[in-house]
Amino acid sequence: MKIAIISKNYRPPWNEGVKNLTKELVYFLKLKKNIVNVITTRNVNENIFSFVRHIVKRINYLNPDIIFYFSSMSPVLGLKTYFIKKATRKPLILFITGKRKVIFGYHVLLKYDKILVNCNFLKQYFNDSSLIYPFIRTESKNYKNVKKENIVLFLGAFEKSRGVEYLLRAISRIKNIPNLKLLIAWNKYGKNYIKITRLVNKLQIASITKIYGSIDTSKFYSIAKLTVIPRVSEERMSFPLRIIESFSFNTPVIASNILGLPEAVGNAGILVKPKDDLALSRAIKTALIDKNIYNKLVSNCKKQLKIFDRRKNLEKLYAVLENERKKIL
Repeated sequence: MKIAIISKNYRPPWNEGVKNLTKELVYFLKLKKNIVNVITTRNVNENIFSFVRHIVKRINYLNPDIIFYFSSMSPVLGLKTYFIKKATRKPLILFITGKRKVIFGYHVLLKYDKILVNCNFLKQYFNDSSLIYPFIRTESKNYKNVKKENIVLFLGAFEKSRGVEYLLRAISRIKNIPNLKLLIAWNKYGKNYIKITRLVNKLQIASITKIYGSIDTSKFYSIAKLTVIPRVSEERMSFPLRIIESFSFNTPVIASNILGLPEAVGNAGILVKPKDDLALSRAIKTALIDKNIYNKLVSNCKKQLKIFDRRKNLEKLYAVLENERKKIL
C-alpha cells in the first residue's frame, strides 16, 4: 500500500505533538512493508491556495493509494479537503488533532472518505468520526529507580493558551512544601519568554523556578512528582501527548478540565477550572502533601496507560487504512 501523509513541519526537533504522531505512524507503516511519503508544508504561513497547490502537486507525483491528513479544525479545513479531493480523486482520511483559535466555517465543503479524532471531545463536531487515541512510545528504561522529589513539571510552549502564567501564580501561593521546585521545559514555541521570566521575578519564585530549553524529558518525568497542564482555552491539540508520557513514568497530572484532558487524565490526576490559580495551587499542594492521595494517583497511571496502548491504537488505525484500500481494489 502506498500512503501519502500530510503533516505540518515534519522535521526535527521532535518536540511537538503532530510531529511525533507522524513519526510513529511512518515507522509503524514501514514495518508493515508499506511505501510511505510525508508531505509537509514549506511554510506554515502559506495561504490556502499555495498550500493546496503544493500538496496536490506532490500527491499527483507520488500517486499514493491513500492520503492521510493530520489536521486541526480551522475555517479553511473544508476548503483544503475539497480541493485536495477534487484535484487528486484519491481516498482521503482525516485525523483531527485539535482546534485553532477560530473554527467558524470548518465544515464548509468538507470532503473525506473517513474521519478520525483523537478524543471524544472532538466527536461532537463530527458525528460520523471514529475514535483513535494518540500513539506514542512510553518507555522509561533509563530512570526507573530514580527517587521522585517535590518537583512540579511543565513542558511545552509559552503561548497564551497554555496557561503558564496561572501555573506561576499557583506556585507562588504554595507555602511550607519542603524543597519545592518548578521545572519548565520550554520547546521554543510562543513569544512570551520575556513576559514569563519577568513574572517569575515579580512573583519572587526565581529561586525555585528553572526554565530549560532542550532537555532529557525522561529524566525530568522521572524526578518530578507532578506534571501540570494548565490549559486556558480550547486552542491547539485537544489531547496533549505529555499526559501519556508522564503516566509512563508514574507521574500524575494536574490539568484543566477542558478539551480531551478529563478523558486523558482519568483517575490518574486532578482536574481544575481553567484560569483559577488558587484551585491549581490547592490541587498541587494536596497531591504533594497527602501521601494516600498521591499514591492512589500513581497507581492509576498504569491503569490509564493501558487505554492508550501504542500498538493497539496503531493497529486500529491500520485497519482503517486497509478498509479504505479494499474499497478501491
